[in-house]
Amino acid sequence: MNKKVTINDVARKAGVAKSTVSRTFTEGESVSTATKEKVLRVAEELGYEPNPLAKALSVSSTKTIAIVVPNTESIHISQVTRGVISTLSKYGYSVVTVDSSENFGPQSHVHKPLSNQLVDGIINCYNSATEEIEMLSSKKPVVCVGDRPEGYRADYVGADYAQGYRLLSEYIKNLGMTDLCLVNGQEDENARRMSSLFQETARSTGLNLDDEDIFYANWTPNSGYQAMQDILKREKANPQVVVCVSDMVAFGAIKAASNNGLRVPEDIAICGMDDSMISKYTIPSLTTLKFSPFRLGKKAAEMILDRLENGGELKELILAVDVAKRNSIIHEEEPFDYSKGEEK
Repeated sequence: MNKKVTINDVARKAGVAKSTVSRTFTEGESVSTATKEKVLRVAEELGYEPNPLAKALSVSSTKTIAIVVPNTESIHISQVTRGVISTLSKYGYSVVTVDSSENFGPQSHVHKPLSNQLVDGIINCYNSATEEIEMLSSKKPVVCVGDRPEGYRADYVGADYAQGYRLLSEYIKNLGMTDLCLVNGQEDENARRMSSLFQETARSTGLNLDDEDIFYANWTPNSGYQAMQDILKREKANPQVVVCVSDMVAFGAIKAASNNGLRVPEDIAICGMDDSMISKYTIPSLTTLKFSPFRLGKKAAEMILDRLENGGELKELILAVDVAKRNSIIHEEEPFDYSKGEEK
């Protein structure tokens, strides 16, 4: 087995100090032309490859960004991540994904791996590992996606859910349906706040949504299935529409409705809220809020690049939201050209 060539080997054969070899491979360092050419020639002869970790330490940049997510199983999160990677890769950056596993029991600790992992900045999705990201935000720039930062300073990009809630409520009301249930994600302060916002919007539109009509799931199809089972077991009459804040949760709710002999949308209507890439392919296709998770990731990546390059005041970007009208509320689907693949 061949021994790995080290910086000491290059320095010894070139007859220069180890620090001179290091400066030769460090952009911006001063080395005479003759010495640089000699070191590079010896390095090539020996097959020496500079240690990227050591280089990153010397220039205080790793060209690596961390994206912290609540879980990697979500289709929505995967699209956000894809938007991040596709944008950063154009500028020579790598992306490391950190799964805080918040939907599957106690979250994993991300402070240690991110402190030890050399990254230039952090993109934090949907308030993942809030307390630990808050600690890291004093050392590294952070951009938050989906939920505004809580307790720390960071740039933010999100979807205009207030607009989406209003448009969805008006759409449901115009179809002549008034009685709702809401299935939100994992119950925490942010989920309760978003539930209150949707409830206020629905009521102001003339829809019925009491506190007892609000349920919490865990962002997975199985939790959506269980939430729908709980809705259907109540003594109260079934709602006309079940609104799920995640398409993944809505997929489980549709399955539960079917297993209980209910047709969607004839017997009960169901909709989602995060425009999953497969929501238009299910049977029935899923009515949901229309925006691009891929674009969220793209804009977050642009924000972290701008923060690293220019600094300045914190920025916030809110993307417009519309309603994708499909068959899970009424048999009236907007046209979509399936031959063209996914929208960006």
